[in-house]
Amino acid sequence: MAEPLIALRGDASRAIGMGHVERLRDLGRVLAERGVDHVHVCDAETRAILQGRGVPAGRIRPVEEGWLAAMAPSHVITDLQWSGNAEHAAREIAALTASGCPVTVIDSMPPDHFVTPPGAVPPACVVTPYLGAETLRPPPRCLDWAVGAGFAVIDASYRAARARIAPPLPRRVLVSCGGSDPTGLSVRVARRLAPTRLDIDLVMGPLYAEGIRTDLHRIAADHPNLRLLGPQPGLAALVESCGLVVGRIGLLRYQAAVLGRSGLYLFEGSQYRAYLENFARAGLAEVFFADPPAGDEPFLDRLSALGDPGVQDALFTLNTAAMDAVHGNGAANVVDRVLKQRRI
Repeated sequence: MAEPLIALRGDASRAIGMGHVERLRDLGRVLAERGVDHVHVCDAETRAILQGRGVPAGRIRPVEEGWLAAMAPSHVITDLQWSGNAEHAAREIAALTASGCPVTVIDSMPPDHFVTPPGAVPPACVVTPYLGAETLRPPPRCLDWAVGAGFAVIDASYRAARARIAPPLPRRVLVSCGGSDPTGLSVRVARRLAPTRLDIDLVMGPLYAEGIRTDLHRIAADHPNLRLLGPQPGLAALVESCGLVVGRIGLLRYQAAVLGRSGLYLFEGSQYRAYLENFARAGLAEVFFADPPAGDEPFLDRLSALGDPGVQDALFTLNTAAMDAVHGNGAANVVDRVLKQRRI
């Protein structure tokens, strides 16, 4: 039997962010640890992003007509489900499953969740890696449904950091608004957090616009407690060194949870509300929504309140509910499901 070759199909851009390819990169690390060959298949913009994140050029292939037949991978893992892309993703995935190659789909939440088109060959596996996801969408038409926070794809470095957790937590805040920050949320957060005099690490993603970078440097010049950091190969060390995580809700919500850090997050959209409210109700974080007429003010006011030592005492505490819900083995669990699959 030929050795497995896994194709990781996903894209990144300033509009959609980097979360999709970051998940695939984390899966690639687990595959490498197990000696399984893998390549990223993506567009030109994503290729440049992956190379900037340390992925060797030899592990990246262009997504072009006929790539699947030319490469003949043993398995394909896709992460193509994002807001507004569900229909296009379903068509691309249907073309992949029609080849008979086992396909694993990293899913999203309603209304952008994966639905196997009528008449299409179902994927080998759909991974819906969200807390309580089985209550928010019907079971997909697939051979295997891997559902729940146990399949949240998180870098293995978080498992190592988890073993070192020792309260009390540092009175330090980590701010991350994603790889691109299309709305400039990081600037608004910095303006509210910096006057609290808490020590702050703010990560500027690789796709931040120059204007956002300039504004952040101006704020940092007036507040020495605000440390600006460039793109990071991973955030585990920064999450471990902080006691609270703040920013736009994304993959960071699970990375913080696995290390027992509470989060204050803003969601600037209309989708996924039921899921995010459930995440907050479970005690894993405080989630704010930029709804009119107040917009982001309740979230920003909460940040300003962090100057109060009493508020700090309540938030800079180990979040055991988060640690119980998110164990950090999701990437390995997904790879286990993939490697059990056979060609149809």
